[in-house]
Amino acid sequence: MKTAKRPLIVLGKGAAYAQADDAIRAFVEASGIPYLPMSMAKGLLPDTHPQSAGAARSLALKQSDVVMLIGARLNWLLSHGKGKTWGDQPKKFVQVDIEPRELDSNVGIVAPVVG
Repeated sequence: MKTAKRPLIVLGKGAAYAQADDAIRAFVEASGIPYLPMSMAKGLLPDTHPQSAGAARSLALKQSDVVMLIGARLNWLLSHGKGKTWGDQPKKFVQVDIEPRELDSNVGIVAPVVG
């Protein structure tokens, strides 16, 4: 994440289920990285938060170079991490999930974190 030029955080329902709102807010704000909440993660941070990229979702996904998935999975909602949704530049994915079988399920994850 340190060397990323256009990092992005994607928050999923796992982040919401973890009830780690304060820790997620602290991480997002300390990192300065823009974030996108998936539908089940709405409310973790307000849509009006200055780092919310919700209003520019398509642009954020296409232009990102490193994407950290926190409690989010590269399923059909995120086009399985492939295709025109993600633009034509290669992406690196970091995934934080409690289920090890979900890591590398659709694309390679350069930094899988189980927890």
